[in-house]
Amino acid sequence: MTNEEFVSAIKSSWYKELPVPDKMLVQEAMRRGVEFSMFKFLYILDDPSAIVAAGEKGSFELTFSGANGATVLNDKRDPLHDLFRSLVSD
Repeated sequence: MTNEEFVSAIKSSWYKELPVPDKMLVQEAMRRGVEFSMFKFLYILDDPSAIVAAGEKGSFELTFSGANGATVLNDKRDPLHDLFRSLVSD
């Protein structure tokens, strides 16, 4: 079995044959996985110390630039990961 055949088999039969309650569990697991990944990505944008070498200092700056100027979106006073968590928390 190739990796393409494996993905095709999962896509075409495994999920479709699950009972509805099991499909709901799979969907919930996927939603939580995506939310966790987004949270960690935003956390690193807010504070890259988790991925830089010990002793190295630096920052990421996510900026929106438009006709009215530029806005830093990952402001330290209002971290993106905290905002995201407040919007997706159960």
